[in-house]
Amino acid sequence: MAQKVGACISDRKAITVRTINLTAPNINSFEFCGSPIVADLYIPAPTGVTYKWYNSPTNPNELEPNTPLNSGTYFVSKSQANCETQRAQVSVLIKDLPNSPTGVSPQTFIEGSVLNQIIIEPTTAVWYITEDDAKTNTTYILGEDYWDS
Repeated sequence: MAQKVGACISDRKAITVRTINLTAPNINSFEFCGSPIVADLYIPAPTGVTYKWYNSPTNPNELEPNTPLNSGTYFVSKSQANCETQRAQVSVLIKDLPNSPTGVSPQTFIEGSVLNQIIIEPTTAVWYITEDDAKTNTTYILGEDYWDS
């Protein structure tokens, strides 16, 4: 960049320009069980980018992170360097939590028993190594796997 006044031109200086795309983000629908909140509408974002959630395409008030969600349509924009994109429509579906498994307690087993020998309803229950694994739906084990006594 340089400035020209009449026939005189200043020294040139480099400037940095950042172009930000203001097109609405392309976000898939969300599906939850139980009682999700706006903070559960997680979208991975690079540093400096945030997503803002709204209950309409024009409402200027961003939803608070602890706002309970309902099944329906929400609107999201991407915010970067003080620029906010157009809003995209996103569907949210909330399903009821299934009933917790039930069974007789206590049950006694011998060493070498397998999980599917435990009497429990429904028999399709999923087993996890730890409570944290259950919360994140990771490290599950099958009923025929052996468990330590």
